[in-house]
Amino acid sequence: MTFLYHRVPSNLTGEQLQSLNRLKESYPNLYQQHVKTYGFRPQALKRRVHGLDCYWNDVLHFTPIYPSKILEGLRKSGSEATTLGRWFRFDVRDLSLNKNNTVIFSSLNQKFGDWKESEEHFITYQESKLLQLGEIPNQTLCFYQERIDKGELPLLFFRTPHILFKGTVALKNAHKIINI
Repeated sequence: MTFLYHRVPSNLTGEQLQSLNRLKESYPNLYQQHVKTYGFRPQALKRRVHGLDCYWNDVLHFTPIYPSKILEGLRKSGSEATTLGRWFRFDVRDLSLNKNNTVIFSSLNQKFGDWKESEEHFITYQESKLLQLGEIPNQTLCFYQERIDKGELPLLFFRTPHILFKGTVALKNAHKIINI
């Protein structure tokens, strides 16, 4: 089995995960809260998702990296983090992912603050590729270290592979909620 993970949003409402733009329509107050996470990087919201003909905030973001590996990477980099909160775990077979609604985004050498997209960072989705993406890249660990050394909180998913899905996901498909 292959799994993908999605952080459980604070103030989760409804029976499905929705993209930020869908949330804007269905739950405007929640949208206002969640869009704040892009406050210092609003250009990221204008990033095109090549292969899906949409924007960064039109897709759901999943990680193929087990969340405890992210926490371990933060700790190795000097973070005193003790938890990353709750996470959904999804079996990819239940998500209906395919090359028409999903791409893999990977930008290992992205410079912090550069939110432009580059077509080469978007890879056609193939389930077989997910098994190769389950570890935190060294470039992400270096980023964690740089930010922590500056006394700043690193973005958890910077320079990690993202599985970008254009659609909604029923929460009943979440096999388990994991506390990390």
